[in-house]
Amino acid sequence: MRLGAPTGAFVLWASLAAGQPNGGTKPAESPRRFGLVAGIGNSVGGIGVGGEAYLAHSRLSLFGGVGYLHAWGSDYSSEGLGVAGGARLFTAGRRHRGFLEASLSPVSVAGTVINGVVVEKQTSYGPGLSIGYQFVSSSGITLVLANGVAYGMTGPDFARGTQLLATYAVGYTWRR
Repeated sequence: MRLGAPTGAFVLWASLAAGQPNGGTKPAESPRRFGLVAGIGNSVGGIGVGGEAYLAHSRLSLFGGVGYLHAWGSDYSSEGLGVAGGARLFTAGRRHRGFLEASLSPVSVAGTVINGVVVEKQTSYGPGLSIGYQFVSSSGITLVLANGVAYGMTGPDFARGTQLLATYAVGYTWRR
């Protein structure tokens, strides 16, 4: 399963622009406490849901996700359960923030096909590094976009190696 997409330029721009401080013109919002999102991507385990707990005055978070994996090939289709976890380090910002993400997640799904039937499916997991953008409105509505790279370390030989990562999710974040 490759979830990479050509949105890297937008995510890079948003990450660099997101670190703008409050500016003192508006009252500071309470720090983030916990978030739930649903979407597609490596950080949510495929097509799935994820939770995120914020630490260190909301500048660091730990996240986990679980989802449904589906891979399409030229002559096979396979599916299964995917799980992911990791940490994010955020830039400063009230609503718009960039982040650097370190994760362990599914990076590809491969199947063995005999006579047009999938007889074995293997998910390749590996460590990854992504840059991303997070928007959290004052009402708590959350948007997460991230792209990166990972190194598949498990599964068949052809599934190992460098793979693209991406996550696109929406949800809700609770504040203190």
